[in-house]
Amino acid sequence: MSRAQILEGGALLPQILERGSVALASRKPAGNRRRPLQFPPPSRDDRVTVTTPRNIAVPGAASFVTAVLHDRLPLFLYRPYCAIVLDALAFQRQSRKMRLHGFVIMPDHVHWVMTPAPPRTPSDLVRDIKTFTAKAIRGRLQHENAPDLVAALRRAVRRPERQSYKVWQDGTWIHPLLNEDELRARIVYVHTNPVRAGLCVEAEGYQWSSARSYERGDDEPIGIDRIEL
Repeated sequence: MSRAQILEGGALLPQILERGSVALASRKPAGNRRRPLQFPPPSRDDRVTVTTPRNIAVPGAASFVTAVLHDRLPLFLYRPYCAIVLDALAFQRQSRKMRLHGFVIMPDHVHWVMTPAPPRTPSDLVRDIKTFTAKAIRGRLQHENAPDLVAALRRAVRRPERQSYKVWQDGTWIHPLLNEDELRARIVYVHTNPVRAGLCVEAEGYQWSSARSYERGDDEPIGIDRIEL
């Protein structure tokens, strides 16, 4: 798979979903190759719920968030689906509902680091982001003429009275960051995730993260609230 096919997306989506795995090794440095992504068995009903480790509510504290696509479908290999996530994060920040300190969009999941603006909680923001992106992703899949996948997302729902389709896995992981050291460490983790996965050689070379913004001091691909690393 070429870099252009990964970034532009759309045309190869049905073939990748039909195969059931995606080879990412073409972008891995020589001598250190990554095994293909394998789709796990269907996960539980996604009701846009969240799980907070340690069960701690810390008003005003930053949070590290992980959201995973249903069945770990690698939709974020494609530009249109990455753009949906970027739009959702940018909207929440521009609406002054949160400060966005860092993010990365991986092929089948997203990490971001944020500080909610009171009275909003991390759970509120995660719910809104997942709801918006789920609707937009389903719409894009319909546009890409992937009816079988849309039908599968409907069949994955266990409580149709509350939800008509399932895009995200249940149980978003929200980890409160209780001091500046934890905050910096999580942002560094986010930025180096694509390097560890073999998607790039340097963090700044990955298009779908805030690493370039920290390196260059600009607002590409979206604006963020940088901290001193």
